[in-house]
Amino acid sequence: MVTITPLHIWFRLLRHHLRLLAPSSAIWIIGLVAVAMLVSSAYETTMPTEADRQALAISVEGNPAFEAMFGRAISLDTIEGFTMWRAGGPLIPAIVIWGVLVGTRLGRGEEDRGHDELLLGGILSRAALLLSALAALGILAVIYAAATTLGLPLVSAIGLEGSLRFALAMAGGFLTFTALGTLLAQIMPTRSAALRAGLGVVGITLALRMLSVLEAAPDWLPWLTPFGWYAETGTAQIGSNLPFLLFALTTLAFAVGAVMLCRERELHGSRLVTEQESATATRSYRSLWAHQVRQDGPSILGFGAVGVLLSLIFGMVADEFVDFIEGFPAFAEILAAFGLEDPTDPAAYVGLIVTVLVLIPALFAASVVAALRDDEATGRLTVLLVLPIRRVKWLLVNAVVAIAGITLISLVIGFSAMAGTGITGTMLAPLDALRAGLNLIPMAVMFTGMGILVFGLYPPLTGPAVYTVLLASFIVVMMDAFLDIPDWIVSLSPFDHLALVPGEPANLTASAAFLLIGLGSGIIGSIAFRYRDLMMD
Repeated sequence: MVTITPLHIWFRLLRHHLRLLAPSSAIWIIGLVAVAMLVSSAYETTMPTEADRQALAISVEGNPAFEAMFGRAISLDTIEGFTMWRAGGPLIPAIVIWGVLVGTRLGRGEEDRGHDELLLGGILSRAALLLSALAALGILAVIYAAATTLGLPLVSAIGLEGSLRFALAMAGGFLTFTALGTLLAQIMPTRSAALRAGLGVVGITLALRMLSVLEAAPDWLPWLTPFGWYAETGTAQIGSNLPFLLFALTTLAFAVGAVMLCRERELHGSRLVTEQESATATRSYRSLWAHQVRQDGPSILGFGAVGVLLSLIFGMVADEFVDFIEGFPAFAEILAAFGLEDPTDPAAYVGLIVTVLVLIPALFAASVVAALRDDEATGRLTVLLVLPIRRVKWLLVNAVVAIAGITLISLVIGFSAMAGTGITGTMLAPLDALRAGLNLIPMAVMFTGMGILVFGLYPPLTGPAVYTVLLASFIVVMMDAFLDIPDWIVSLSPFDHLALVPGEPANLTASAAFLLIGLGSGIIGSIAFRYRDLMMD
């Protein structure tokens, strides 16, 4: 007779957590590894001679305009350094966003849906439940690191040591932010709130990394952010091993803190709400609009603040970008792949950067539609619909407030870029700043509508589908400038059709298409939501 021990149950729980993450995690891991393999394999094609590699290293290393985009560049004349910079630059933000997503899901998402009550009905404690989630996240990091370490040498001349170094640096960033996600899940009242807070931390730490590449920045500034730690790993010949220790210690600290807070707080409770506060009457609202504004207000302020920081920094290095292009005109050919017709114009660089920052209002839109699913899955929507509120009106209010937030975030990005250029002496015209901000709105509206469509048709896929499509389409365009990606694949990304305003005229056709897709998707999703049953987990 087999004796069932708590350890047996814990391992079954671990398998349960892995099954929860398996479908989406397989897509993420395959995508991240494939992109890194493509970049590494393209090194010899992109830089065929030693002279080309030396020229790239001399022109980019230490240049704030380029290091602000992709991070500090170290040893670009080697395949290890090139892979760390060119593949890791766009991928490290993507992998930490994935880390926040899965960390908050296992740290709080299943609890919000009422699943944890069933799991805690046995002999396992809440601490054991969270430890199982953390172990599952650690296994994901190991799988990713192993796939990357073995995959890169298969397609390029990178050595096993360089491949392992890159994989461990990326996995370190992933683990740090998964642990942060689980910690925030214990502090914030819901998974949705924890996710938004986590994305805010990603933006702030990314801004610190960008600040660290400015000439006036102190040498210790990169060590304040995990993105800086990643860049400082460099190569085995020129780099530091200290970041690996910092990743490990920070991950451990966040994980321990999460477990301790988990043991102390009430189930479905929050460290931000005391027992006395939870016992008092909830603040009443005069309308559903006021309720939704209060719900989305912190996210709008958070994403807006991140947009201000990033666009200010990019605006401050616009002049240095122009000086660099004038000294190395051959590099303009590479930038032409991004669509820059006149790279010597500061407005062209601002257009490139502001267009990249469309990811911020788009991520805000994704977070809003993901919150729709959370409200339904956790039963909060059911409680709200007990009032004389029609479900379509609730969805419409959410969409309108989201679009208002998208508009505000987009405009502050454009005008913050103008302020950044003004700090360094080349002020962007206010009308150009307005045009740059307005150019970001249609795409974010499109993702809002597409999210509502998924929510109306099959709500469990709302968050995963929107985040995956958003980040995958963004990475494809970012990599296309240095990789020979088939045009038909790149053209599937909406980012490929976004004009680099104010460096070039707005693509009104694409903007109209984005708005029509968003409106049409939103209408279809609203109709489907009206007639389907509510789907609680």
